Amino acid sequence: MVLYAALAAGSAAGVYLYLLSCRLTGTHGDARPERLTIDELDAVSYSDIDVLSTIHPQATGKSYVVVGGAGFVGSYLVRLLLKRGEKHVHILDRVPPPDDLACVPHSLVDITSSTDVQAAFASIRPDIVLHTAALIRFWERHDYTFALSHKVNVLGTNNLLAASIAVGAQVFVYCSTSDTCIPRPNFCRLSMRHHRVVIRDEDGELPPHILSQMCYVRSKLMAEELVVNADMPGGMRTGVLRPGFTILGPNDRMTTSTLTMPVVPVFDAAHSQKNVHVWDVAAAHIRYADLLSSGADDVLEQVAAQRFLVSGKGAAWTIGDIRRAIQHYAPHRIVLRPVPTLLIYLFAHLIEAGLWIRYKVLSPSTLVPAWLGELVFLQPATLEYFTDVAIDDTRARKLLGYEPQWTMAQSLRHGVDQVCGGDASFGTKSGLAAQSGIGHLRE
Repeated sequence: MVLYAALAAGSAAGVYLYLLSCRLTGTHGDARPERLTIDELDAVSYSDIDVLSTIHPQATGKSYVVVGGAGFVGSYLVRLLLKRGEKHVHILDRVPPPDDLACVPHSLVDITSSTDVQAAFASIRPDIVLHTAALIRFWERHDYTFALSHKVNVLGTNNLLAASIAVGAQVFVYCSTSDTCIPRPNFCRLSMRHHRVVIRDEDGELPPHILSQMCYVRSKLMAEELVVNADMPGGMRTGVLRPGFTILGPNDRMTTSTLTMPVVPVFDAAHSQKNVHVWDVAAAHIRYADLLSSGADDVLEQVAAQRFLVSGKGAAWTIGDIRRAIQHYAPHRIVLRPVPTLLIYLFAHLIEAGLWIRYKVLSPSTLVPAWLGELVFLQPATLEYFTDVAIDDTRARKLLGYEPQWTMAQSLRHGVDQVCGGDASFGTKSGLAAQSGIGHLRE
C-alpha cells in the first residue's frame, strides 16, 4: 500500500512538473510576435532617424535638472536637451557623467539625503526636474529586502519633490516602469490564458493579488503616488511615464549581456514583448515636460498628474528572436545555449530559499554573500518577465503627441553597432552598475 501511494505521488509530481514546464515555456494564444527574415534584418537601417523630429525644435531657455543624468535614460535625456539647444542643463547623480557629457554641469548628490538634495536644488534652482534615478534590485521580492529599494526609490523621490517645491520648480516628470501595470504571471496556474497580453493605460491600476512582487516595482509604484499627489494647479505640475517593456539601446541589459557573455544561456526564448528605444524614452520625457510647462489649461487638465505608458514602434518580438538578431548583427561569434526552463525555475527558488534562511538564521550584515556573484539575479522575482506583453501607448500618442521612431530591429542594430564599435562607454559607471543594484541610479 505504501509503495502504491509513493508511486501515485511520484506520478502526480511528474505530471505536475511536466505541465509546469509547458507553462513556463508556453506562450499566450493572443500573442502575435513579429519575426524578420535574415534578408529583412540585413536591410534594417537607422541612419534616417532624426531624434529631434518628434520634440519641439526650439530651446525653451528654462533650467533643467536631470536626476540620474549619468545613467542610461538620464544620459540620453541630457543629450537630447543639448541637441535641442538648451543651455541650462544640470546633472544630479552619485557618479560623474560619461565622458561625452563631462562638460555638462553636474553635482554629486545622494538623493536619499534630504539635506544634500535641498542644498543642490537651492544652488541650481531648476524650472524643470526630470527624475530618472532608481535602484533596480529586480531579483528581490521579500519584505526583509525591501528597505534598500524603498530608501532610494520612495524616500529619494520624496526628497526630490520637496526640494523642487521649495525652489519653485514648474514641472516634475518621473520615469517609472511599465512593470507597475503588467499583471504578474502565476506559474502555478497552468493555463496560459489567465492574463491579458495587451496592456493599456485604460486598464487602470492592478489589484494587489496580481501586482508584481518585486521590491523594485512596489517601490516605484509608491513613488508614482508621491509624484501624482504632488501636482498643484497654479504651482508645480507633475506626471509619470511608464516606459517598457524593456528599454533598449547601447548598454541595455539584453544587448550587453548577449554580446559579452562567453556562452549565453537561453531559457526564455518563447515569450514575446514590445520594447522601446532609449532615444524614444528621452523624447517622451521632453514632450511631457514641454506640455506641463506651457500647455493650455484644457491640455493640462488631461495630462497633469497622469501616468502614461510609452513603448516602441512596431510589434512585439520573442526574446529568442531578439537574441538571434543580436547574434546576427554582432561582428563576433555568439554562442546561444538552450537550458531547461524548469531547471532554472527550480534553481531560482532554491537560491531565494537559501538567502532567506541565511538572513533569518545568521543575521548577516549584508543581504547577499559576495561569493554568490551574479547568481543572485536568478531568483523567482526575476522570472516575472516570463510573460507575453504588448504595450498599447495610444493614449500617450494622443495626449502627449508621443511618436516613437525606433523599431525593434533598428534598436537592436543600433545597440550592437554602438557597443561593438566602442561608442557605448557611457552607462558603465552608473547605468549598468545601477541595474545590478550596485549604485543608486537606474537611468
